[in-house]
Amino acid sequence: MLVTRFFKCAILSVENEQSISGFFFKFVFYFTDQCEFPYVDNAIVNVVTANIGSNAVYECLPGFDLLTPTSTLTCLPGGDLDGITPICDTP
Repeated sequence: MLVTRFFKCAILSVENEQSISGFFFKFVFYFTDQCEFPYVDNAIVNVVTANIGSNAVYECLPGFDLLTPTSTLTCLPGGDLDGITPICDTP
């Protein structure tokens, strides 16, 4: 049986194969330099690029208020996001 595991990392791709006691293990690491910014209800998002260091700025639609401390998420190495996902809701 072949089992593949996926990991988010911030360096180049690596592929490694090992055989232990007749079992074949193949480790495939996928490294990313882009982020997926989340969808936020009742908001529009302004994103120029999803590369490391880029920002997504969320703007609540009319009639909704920002309930989180900030409206910006930043793309970090490894595809992680810095910041709290914004929440737009009725006041």
